[in-house]
Amino acid sequence: MKTFYFLHFFSFLETIHTQYLTSVDSFFQTKETILALNGEITNDFGIVFGIWSKYNPLNKISQGGIIGVMDSNCFHQMNFMRESFGQLELLYYDCLYPESQTIKKILAYNTAEGLQHVYKVEIDTFEYENVWYLFELLYSPSANKLEVIMVKEDQFVLHKLLDVNIIKTENLILTIGSDLIVQNSNIESIEVGSRFSYFPGQIKLLKVNQKIITKLDPQILGKAVYVLFFDTISEQQCKQNNQYSLLDQDITWLDKKIFLSQNVNINSFTFSGWYKIKEIHQFDDKFTFQFLRIMPNFENDQFSNPNLSPFQLFYKISSNSNKILITTYSYKFPSITLDFTNIDNAFIISKEFEILHKFTFWHYLLVKLVDDQIFISITFYDSPVIYEYSDFYKVKQFHNIQFKLLQGNLENSALNYINIQTRNQYFYNCQFQIEQQKCHYSCKECDGPTETDCLSCPEESSRIYQSQYKSCICPHQYYDDKVNQNCKSYSDLLLIINEMQIENGCKFGYFEFDDSCQACPSIISNSLTTCLECIQNVKGWKQNSYCQTTLYINSNGYTVKTISEEDYNYYVFDGSEFSICRFCDQSSLSNLDNLYQDFNFLTSKFMLFCKFNNNIFDTSFINDICFECNLPNCRICSLEITHIRCIQCKISFNLINGICTNKFEVQKNNSCIPPLYKNSNGECKRCILANCKYCFEFNKIDLQKSTLHAGFNKFDSDENLALGCALCEENFIYDFIIGECIQKQSSLPNCIRSFINLENQEICTLSSTDFNIAPEIINCNKFIQNCLQCLLTPQSVIKCIICQSGFTSSINLGNCYPNSFADAKVVIEGQTQNFDAWVQRVQSFMMKFLPNQYFYLRPYDEQTLLQFQVECKEGYKLNFQQDCKKYCTSDCLECLQSINSDYFTCAKCPLNQYYQPILSEADGQCLECAELCEVCERRSEAEIYKLNPNFKINEINRKYTNKCIRKISNPNVLIDPQLLIPKYCFVLICNQEMIIELANYFDVDTQINVQYCNQIGINNISILFIYKNDIDYNNRVLCKTELKTKIFSLRVIKLVLTFSENNFNSVNLSGFDQIEINDAHFLFKTQDHIQFENKQQPVLLFLKKIIINQSSISNVNSVFDSDLFGDITLKDILIIDSNFNNSSFFNLKYISGIIKIEKMIIKQCNFTNSSFFQLFNNHIKNVQNRKIKRINEMATLVNSFVYHFFSTQSTSEMLI
Repeated sequence: MKTFYFLHFFSFLETIHTQYLTSVDSFFQTKETILALNGEITNDFGIVFGIWSKYNPLNKISQGGIIGVMDSNCFHQMNFMRESFGQLELLYYDCLYPESQTIKKILAYNTAEGLQHVYKVEIDTFEYENVWYLFELLYSPSANKLEVIMVKEDQFVLHKLLDVNIIKTENLILTIGSDLIVQNSNIESIEVGSRFSYFPGQIKLLKVNQKIITKLDPQILGKAVYVLFFDTISEQQCKQNNQYSLLDQDITWLDKKIFLSQNVNINSFTFSGWYKIKEIHQFDDKFTFQFLRIMPNFENDQFSNPNLSPFQLFYKISSNSNKILITTYSYKFPSITLDFTNIDNAFIISKEFEILHKFTFWHYLLVKLVDDQIFISITFYDSPVIYEYSDFYKVKQFHNIQFKLLQGNLENSALNYINIQTRNQYFYNCQFQIEQQKCHYSCKECDGPTETDCLSCPEESSRIYQSQYKSCICPHQYYDDKVNQNCKSYSDLLLIINEMQIENGCKFGYFEFDDSCQACPSIISNSLTTCLECIQNVKGWKQNSYCQTTLYINSNGYTVKTISEEDYNYYVFDGSEFSICRFCDQSSLSNLDNLYQDFNFLTSKFMLFCKFNNNIFDTSFINDICFECNLPNCRICSLEITHIRCIQCKISFNLINGICTNKFEVQKNNSCIPPLYKNSNGECKRCILANCKYCFEFNKIDLQKSTLHAGFNKFDSDENLALGCALCEENFIYDFIIGECIQKQSSLPNCIRSFINLENQEICTLSSTDFNIAPEIINCNKFIQNCLQCLLTPQSVIKCIICQSGFTSSINLGNCYPNSFADAKVVIEGQTQNFDAWVQRVQSFMMKFLPNQYFYLRPYDEQTLLQFQVECKEGYKLNFQQDCKKYCTSDCLECLQSINSDYFTCAKCPLNQYYQPILSEADGQCLECAELCEVCERRSEAEIYKLNPNFKINEINRKYTNKCIRKISNPNVLIDPQLLIPKYCFVLICNQEMIIELANYFDVDTQINVQYCNQIGINNISILFIYKNDIDYNNRVLCKTELKTKIFSLRVIKLVLTFSENNFNSVNLSGFDQIEINDAHFLFKTQDHIQFENKQQPVLLFLKKIIINQSSISNVNSVFDSDLFGDITLKDILIIDSNFNNSSFFNLKYISGIIKIEKMIIKQCNFTNSSFFQLFNNHIKNVQNRKIKRINEMATLVNSFVYHFFSTQSTSEMLI
C-alpha cells in the first residue's frame, strides 16, 4: 500500500476511533439520508462521505428497484437531490460500453452558480470486475471547499481539491444504491428519463466522525480518510462450505442431480470425482450427451448461459469414435448482458479429446481454478495402463459466485442417453489443496474408486487380496476398522485370549443321549445337510427323534433350498445302533413299544402295494393289508421300477406328466396371461418388447386383422405382420414407427398416456381432464363412486376401468364393488375361459388404434365372470396362479416362485462383505448371516429373548441373532450346538474368554468393541480394573454395563476389581454375572453397603483380601446385597473394630449356589440385633468353625448370631 502524508495523519489517530465501514444490504441495496446543509453540524464540519464498491455481476444481489442489469449498462451508485423539488444535483455512476469495449466511472454535478462539472475516469477492461474502487466527497459549505477522490485499491485515479459552492439549497436527499430513473435534473448532461440500473456488486459506506475534519490538514483530508480504511476493505476471506462432498449416485435415463454450494467463492474452486459409464442408450447414429455443468446459481437464462459456466463436460458418442468435450470460459469484456449468440461476444473455450481406448473404464476428473488459471484433467484407468487427458488455460472469470453443480441427463434426451456411476465427488468453493486418496482405503493400488477396484493391498494392513473381485478383505478373525482404515486383531483391540477350564458339551452335529454324545443321523456335505431336527435340538431330539428337513446347497451361488418331507422318519435305538422306525407315529429313542411294533412289521409277511388311494377303503384296513397310494390328489397309482406314478386323478384335477394339477390352474396356464400373448396363429408367445405390458400382433395394411379382437380369426404371417404394444410401462410410450416402448412423457397437453401411430402422429389414450382429449380419463369419482379411471364407450356410456384399491370394476355394470384382495391394486372382472380382464385396460387404445372405434365385448354372464387381480400393490407381484403375493425385496438378484408353494422366494442374493454369495433367504428377503456363518435361518423374537432377554435388536446386529446351520469353511470356526451361534476359536478346544483391562470404570461399554465381539461370537468377557487414585471424592465406585443388550452371544460378564488398598464406603456394580473384588479396604458408615444388580440373574461373588475396619453399620439388610446370589467364595476376610446394629453381613434370602469360606477373622467387633450370615431356604454342610475365627474376649454378640437359619427346603449348601 502506498503511503500518503502519514506525518500529518498519525497526529490525529486519537480522534478517529469512531470511524468505520458499513456494508449496504445486498438484498435491499439502498440507503437514503436527509442532509441539512444549514445545520450546525454541517456548517461546522461539512460533509465527509465515501463509498467503496466492487463490481461482481454474478454475485447474489437482489435487484434494487425496477431497473436491472438487463435494462441498462450504466450502474447507479449514489446521488444528491433537492428535498424540496426532487432535482438531481449530483450523480456518481459507472457505465459499460460493449460497443467500444470501454468502462467509465463518472461524477456529474452543478455548482450553485449553475455551472456543470463532469469528471470521467476510464477503467481498464480487465481491472474492473472484482476490484475495489473508492469514491470520496468532502464538502464544506462554510468554506466553499470541495474535495473529490477516486481510488482503485491503492492507486489514486482522480483527486480534485476545488474552491466551489456546489449546492444552494437547505436540505439534500442522499441516496446510495438502488436504481434510478431521472425525473427532474439540474445537471445538463443527465437527461430526464435517463435510466440507471442498481449496482451489481458490493457497496460499503464509509462513515467518518465529523470532528475529525477540523483537525486534519485540508490538503490531505481525503487521502488520510482513505488510508484509514484501505486495509479493511482489501481483506478477503473465503468461507469454506461445511458440506463439500456429493452423494454417490447411479444416474440413469432422465435423472438430473443438483448440488448447491453453501457459500460463494472468492477467486478459486476445486471439483473432483470418479465416473464410470455403465450403459449407452443410442437411438441415433451419433449424439452428444451433456453430463456435468458448474454454473452460477441463477434461473435466468442469460446469467446461466454456458458462456458463463466455468466448466462443462460432454460425452460424444458415435459409431466411429467416442470423444469427450470440455468447456470453460474467459471473458473479453466484463459484461454478462451480451448477446452470446453473436460469435464475437462468445466467451466459451472448448476442447475435444478423442478416446481411442475402451470408453467404460473408471475415469477421474479434476477441475481446479486458482486466480486466473484453470486446470482440467480426465484420467482413465485400465490396469495397468493409465490414459490422461488434460489442459490448462489462462482465463478471466467472474468472482464471488454461488455455484451450483448439475449432473445427469441435462438436455432431457429420452432416446439418446448414458447411465453413469458417480463416486467420491467433492466441491470446494475456496482454494483447497486436494490430497486425494483416489483409491478406496482398503486398496494400495487401484483402477477405480470402489472397494472392488483394488490392484493390490497395503502390506501393513493384513488384508487378503481376492483377485476375482479385485478386493482387499480383512481375515475373519480381524475387525475391519473403517475409521482408521485397517484390519485389527484382538490384540490391536487390547483384548487378551484366555483358555478356560470348563466342561464341554456335545459338538455340533451330535445330540445328548444317556450322558453321552451321539452323532445325529445326518449327512453333512458340501451339497446338503439332512435331519436339521437333530442338529438344531441337541438336548431334546432324543425325546422326539424324527428327521424331516433337508438343506440343499447349490454350488453356483443360488440360495439354499429347505425341503420338509410330508412323512417323518422316526428313529429308535435298540441298545447297539440307531435305525429308522418305519411304522412309528411318534417316537423317543428308547421307547420299547416302538421297538416292538417296528420289529413285528419287519418280521411279518410281505405287504402288497395298493394302487388305490386310502379314501376308497377304510384307513385301518389299508394299513394292515398294503402300502397306500399317497400321491397328492391321486385316485389310482401305478408302481414303476423306480418310482410310483399316478395314472388317474381325483375329480377337479388333471393328470399332467404324472402329477395331478388343479383344472382351474391348468386353464390359467393355457390362457396366455400376460406377459404371454396369442399370436396370429392363436399360439401362446412371450412378449419380447422391452417395457411392454400387453403385446399383440396385427397386419400393418389391414388393421381388421389383429389379435386384440375378441375371438379373432387366425391370419397369415407375411411381410405385413407386425408386433405392437397396447400398453407400455409407466413413463414409456409405444412408437409404431420405431417398434419400441420409448422412455418418454406424452407431449400432448393434459395427456397422461399416449402412443405414436403408424402415421407418426401422437395419439392420447388417457387424459387428466376430459373425454374430448382421450376416451379414458382419471379422477372419475364424480361419475362413478370409488372409480379412479373410466372410459367413455362408443355408445356414450361411462364405465369404470380401474377402481380404488379394495374394489373390483364390473364389466357389465361398469361400476365398482368391494373385494377381499388385500394385496391387489387393480382388480377387474374377466371371462373364466379367456382370462381377458387385462383387455379392459387397453380399451381406449383399441378405440384409437383399430378401425371404427373398436370396443372389445363378449357375451358375459354371471357364470362365466370371475374377479382377476390385474396389478398388485407395491412390494407384491402376480404369481403363476395370478394371485398377488409378496415379492422379493430390492436386494434380491433373482426372484422366483417357489416350486412347492404359490409364494416368491429369492433364488439369488448379492455377495456379502467377504465377496461370498449370500445363501440364505426368508420370505423373498436375502438373509445376511453372521460373518462366520454360511447358512442361517431367522429366529423368532421369542427365541431371541429366550436366549438373551436383554438383547436390543437393530438393523446392524440383527444378523447375529440368526441360527447358524452351516459355518464358513474355516477350521478355526465352530458352531455352538446349544445356541447355534458360530464362534472363532483362538485356542484348541475353543473354551475361551476375552480379557480386557480398562483404564477407568466410568463408561465400560464404550471401551469394548461390540461389533468385533459379535463377529467372533464371544461367550465370556472378563473386565479388569486396577484402582489407584481414580476414586471419586465420596469414596464411591459406580460401575455399570449393558453389554448383553449389544452382544447376542455373550453369556457371562466377569468383573475383576483390584482396589490396591484404597478406602471405600460404597460400591454399586450393575450388569455383571461374576464379580471378584481384591485388596479392598472398606470404611462403612451407617447405611453404606455394596450393591450388586443383574436383572434377576445370579451373581457369583469372590472376595479376597478384604478388610472392613472401623465401620459403624446400622439398619443394613445386607452389607453385600444382591437380588440373587450364585456361588459365594470368601478368602482372607478381616473385619476389625466395627459395629453391627440391626444388620447382616450376608442376607442370603435367594441363593442358587454354594457358599465357601476359606478364611475369615472377626476381631474386636460388636453385634447388636444382627446376624452375620442370615440364610433362607438353605442349609450348611461340613461346617468347620476353625475356618471362621472370632476372638470372644474382643467381640460381643447381643441378641445376635453368627449364623441365623430359617426353615429350608432347598439343597443349597454352605461349605466352611
